[in-house]
Amino acid sequence: MSETLVTQEAVRKYEVVEDLPGVGPSTSEKLKELGFHTIESLATATVRELVPAGIGEKQAAKIIAEARDSISLSFVRADELMKMKANVRRLTTGSKAFDGLIGGGLETQTITEVYGEYGVGKSILCHQLAINVQLPVDKGGLDGGALYLDTEQTFRPEWIVRMAKTAGLEPTDVAQRIIYSEAYNSDHQILLLEKADQIIKDNNIRLIIIDSLTSHFRSEYIGREMLAERQQRLNNHMHRLIRLARGFNAVAIVTNQVMAKPDQFFANSVDAVGGHIVAHTSHTRVFLPQVPVNKFLEQVEARAWTDAEKELDIIRQKSDNSQWSRGYVKALEGLMLTYRNNDDKYIFLPRVLANRTEDTISNLKKEFSEFAANELHGDYDRGYFKALDDYFTLLGSIKNPPAPVETPPPEQATLDQSTTSTGQG
Repeated sequence: MSETLVTQEAVRKYEVVEDLPGVGPSTSEKLKELGFHTIESLATATVRELVPAGIGEKQAAKIIAEARDSISLSFVRADELMKMKANVRRLTTGSKAFDGLIGGGLETQTITEVYGEYGVGKSILCHQLAINVQLPVDKGGLDGGALYLDTEQTFRPEWIVRMAKTAGLEPTDVAQRIIYSEAYNSDHQILLLEKADQIIKDNNIRLIIIDSLTSHFRSEYIGREMLAERQQRLNNHMHRLIRLARGFNAVAIVTNQVMAKPDQFFANSVDAVGGHIVAHTSHTRVFLPQVPVNKFLEQVEARAWTDAEKELDIIRQKSDNSQWSRGYVKALEGLMLTYRNNDDKYIFLPRVLANRTEDTISNLKKEFSEFAANELHGDYDRGYFKALDDYFTLLGSIKNPPAPVETPPPEQATLDQSTTSTGQG
């Protein structure tokens, strides 16, 4: 193939929408009302999307073509595409294991979908990413801001403060680089994203969060007769998101709800909402399963002892006989007996029993996390400390965690106390 067939138009011709041929002040205002504030947004638009601005299809096609010629190549060789891919960056989740599962972190210019049941940590992950994106590139960040579109009122400023302190960042500075907006319905959600391009450009946004993607669509489009319309709107919405991610070299992450699959007994019993439309548009899909440990700890916090014992039995059955697992289960047993009997002889945590401030929880979590990772400790002890680390992670995710409830000790503990002491032997 002759190299002359490949154009090399890399020089940007236009800086603002008004610079484009055929776009006067009136047309420019109408385009902005439709959500097209930048050359990048016009370059990734379709003719049909521009027609409502009062322009003909031919003029719309010409405007789009000029915008595309201004910012990128129309055709490139594969070797040139490989060089362009060098601009793709990855954003760390803060977990080396998690990063390893998704190829080193969340990739820019793509959509990552995270789905799972209530309480598995989807929103917590989004908060953490809003912190991580502000880190320097050499520390796994993108040195940019975050755009957070909230559809379920899950955004918690106090989480941002706590996470920023843990990352060694100033909470006020971190909060200033997170642009937040709450979407009240699906139309509002779509509108916010359509008008986001100028916000993204002005604030150096490198992370776009929608938490959650399908909540409003699921509640507003009910019944099979509305399914086709819902899926089409979701399709347009996600394509708008990927265009923004590509145009600004940003990471896009959406959380998603799940629906039950009652006919599945041994396979995964839940599936993501949104069907094939969401599945095909997402480049990376991450399923966060409901962990029995989380359910157990939640039941302990609720003082629901019967349910807590059932969850603990499930954990025992799924645990292997390794020293690490034995230590982990022993700590869970000790936690339950400590709160159930109002006696810290099982696990010595007087600071938690007496004081549950954010600083106390954060400090204890940090301590147990370090102990669990320290290879100087034996496997049993590391498993024991990891269970306590998980417990304080749960407490840290609860807004204003309640003080322990004083409950009279039962006449006879269900667990055999001789096997649930904190010692290994």
